[in-house]
Amino acid sequence: MFGPVKMHLLCNERTCILRMSTDALAPKIAEGTAPAVKHLDMERRAKSDKIPSAGDLFADVEQEHGKPVIRDADTGWATWPKFKVLFKDGKVAEVTMR
Repeated sequence: MFGPVKMHLLCNERTCILRMSTDALAPKIAEGTAPAVKHLDMERRAKSDKIPSAGDLFADVEQEHGKPVIRDADTGWATWPKFKVLFKDGKVAEVTMR
């Protein structure tokens, strides 16, 4: 990632291709808000009202709240119905309420 651009470098023995896109970040979301959840299946419903704390592990948050509705490995953000979390090195770095 460089700013809002996601870059992929694909090379073989003769050529290299640089692919740049903003796919992971589109549509642009106002700061401090979470993306809208269009559908919610039973497995992804929040299992608990507890809000994750800084330093909690991803596995512990997932065990407490179920699988995230949206997870972007490039940016580190994962979204549950009531909050979204920024993970750095597998630990909670920031929590935003929805």
